[in-house]
Amino acid sequence: MKIMLALLLLCGSLFAGLFESPVNEKSSGQIKEMMAAIAKRSVVQVSFVQTKEMAALKKPLVAEGTLLFVKDRGIIWSQKTPYVEQIILKPNGTVKFLDQSGKETVQPSKSGDRINAMMNTLFSGDLNQVMALFDLYFENGTEWRLGMIPKKASMKKGVESMTMVCRKSGIVKALTMVGSGGTVTMTFEPLANQTVSAEMGAILARP
Repeated sequence: MKIMLALLLLCGSLFAGLFESPVNEKSSGQIKEMMAAIAKRSVVQVSFVQTKEMAALKKPLVAEGTLLFVKDRGIIWSQKTPYVEQIILKPNGTVKFLDQSGKETVQPSKSGDRINAMMNTLFSGDLNQVMALFDLYFENGTEWRLGMIPKKASMKKGVESMTMVCRKSGIVKALTMVGSGGTVTMTFEPLANQTVSAEMGAILARP
């Protein structure tokens, strides 16, 4: 628990100056470089650790699993702990739950769908869409750091700000979303296998 709190405090300190660095002519070109590196990857497979901090909770909720992203097809979020859950996030924001038999259940549309669609947008490296939805802040070092504040009030109801850390290889390292309900931090580590199995490909090919 102490280690987790230390990591969360460290994340906060790492992003402390990010939102003091609005995009300028130089960093605009660097953002294009980052998004181009992300866009080159049509498939990304990573393990994840997701930490949710909410005022109503005595301690953070931590979940672990794997994530598969296939460009233009969507994301399969396979949670392993604290319970097993498989979720399909389509580029249009549709959310589907997949049970152990392979049966899909579509989640009713809600405001969070836009955030699910945004995950696909970020993993796709869609710069035009990101610029249309957010005011951007940027830092370039050994890794790229992108800060995002929603332009539209409707989106701010779900998320007040987002931060993304990206490796120079084009694989996203971390995403943090801050909203009125709390903070969600996701960290990602690339898996050795970056190919799509026939089973997973078939799942994402469904309409």
